[in-house]
Amino acid sequence: MIAGAVTRQRNPLGRGLACKFNYWDNLFELCLFFAFKALKVLCSDSVYDKRQIYYIWSLHLWQYIMVIKLAVQKPLAKRSSYKPANSRAGCSANIEVRALKSLNYNIIMKEGYVKQHIVPKCYLDRFAEFKNGKYIIGTRYVDKNGAVKLFQQSTAKVGYEKNFYNVTDKEDEKHWEHYLANEIDCLFDKELENIISSITLSGDGFELSKKDTTVLSKILISQTVRVPDSFNYVNENLYPRVLKDVKQDILNILPDRIKKEKKRIVDSFEMSLQSQKESYFNYFFKEENLNKLVSILERRIWVVYINDISKTCPFITSDNPVLVENLDVKDRIGVFRNGIADSSTCFFFPLTPSIAVANYSSKGMFSLSVEELNRKVFRLDEEQYIIMRNNRIMNQAFKHSFIPQPLYDFLIQLNN
Repeated sequence: MIAGAVTRQRNPLGRGLACKFNYWDNLFELCLFFAFKALKVLCSDSVYDKRQIYYIWSLHLWQYIMVIKLAVQKPLAKRSSYKPANSRAGCSANIEVRALKSLNYNIIMKEGYVKQHIVPKCYLDRFAEFKNGKYIIGTRYVDKNGAVKLFQQSTAKVGYEKNFYNVTDKEDEKHWEHYLANEIDCLFDKELENIISSITLSGDGFELSKKDTTVLSKILISQTVRVPDSFNYVNENLYPRVLKDVKQDILNILPDRIKKEKKRIVDSFEMSLQSQKESYFNYFFKEENLNKLVSILERRIWVVYINDISKTCPFITSDNPVLVENLDVKDRIGVFRNGIADSSTCFFFPLTPSIAVANYSSKGMFSLSVEELNRKVFRLDEEQYIIMRNNRIMNQAFKHSFIPQPLYDFLIQLNN
């Protein structure tokens, strides 16, 4: 009965692999399914907790574990009487059409959307100067030897990675590049410009609206997870842990006889870097998951900082501009090191050289000191505080940090 139930399932690896399985192969597949089903239930609410956040990977590992199924099926597939689609009459024309479409698509995709901004250009423009029809920004870069280089560059030529958002699991290879451009980057443009204009015009009397906090929350969450550093941290620190746990859970649920036979296959399973990245984007930019994260920031305390000494000590930014820090542990920087809902986690984000927003937990002792400022303006003239935030944003840059004028010219003079 188990074998019959599993055999009737659609084969997610394609009809060309359809075949009749023996009882133990079906049982093995069924055990894998329930193991991952259990993990999904475990992690349904855990993404917001820093202690359990690494379980997000188990949400998508099931589709890749089907590779194990392929390894199990392969010997049986040779005996299958099923003929692949390309061996049947009338299919050659379809194959040619698909090949031609694929060729044209690949040519177009290779030529366009290669330089993919990991921070929107329209955001960087606010820290730049408009010269000769271009936005020119002061840029700081640290090479492999640790040497610091300062130069000026167009905002169109910095803050990008080639083909970083490319995927293979969707029909459009540039799916996430287009999604970010159409759904996220537009928030950095008109929506954020409206907030900045209102702050500038209203000054001390400004107060963030519900719509403002929704826009800012979506900007902060999306910008935090879209940068290479966030994915790299998950890949290097969280993925190995969850994969180890998942493998062990799979082996624990199998009968001893099957465990001995399949242990080598399970132990040798690895997700490619590309597959990990696709799972990462699929999870965080799924509308339901993104909205949950946004709702957490919305409910926290928001403070608008106006920098009264921006002419001499402006806010700087970088290609990783959202600073996520722990108020209790000095050097714990990054969203996955802290957790979004943790009471000690603070978000700090410069909007312009003279305006920044911060997001604090509404729980814990620290909230008492900023609760009365919720959604309101606080004027800053403390050089040391601004320099500390600037240094942390500069140090967490993926490649470039960006320095507004006249501070950039001042640094050039110091270096000379």
